[in-house]
Amino acid sequence: MRPSVQLLDNTLDCTLTFTDHILNLCKKAGRSVNALARLSKDLDVKSNLVLFQSFVMGHFNYCPCVWHFGRRTDVRKMIENVEFRCLKYIYKCIIILRLLMES
Repeated sequence: MRPSVQLLDNTLDCTLTFTDHILNLCKKAGRSVNALARLSKDLDVKSNLVLFQSFVMGHFNYCPCVWHFGRRTDVRKMIENVEFRCLKYIYKCIIILRLLMES
């Protein structure tokens, strides 16, 4: 890990790539996705989407103008993986119901 400084909940490293900061964001958002996965079975899609917007995307929507342009493609993939995991839990119920109604 490179030397870094925590400033207003943003991790700044000496090269300003913000990789450490985005790794921390993905860890926090991943924990929120795990909690949402446990709750998604008991809630409807609209409630799950509200929770997704507030708890998962809330991590990525705080100060994105600071770290957005320092992203590399591998870091972008990590963010997309977290978002995809969450959306998979939200819409899994709908896909299963559609498959049951078709058969």
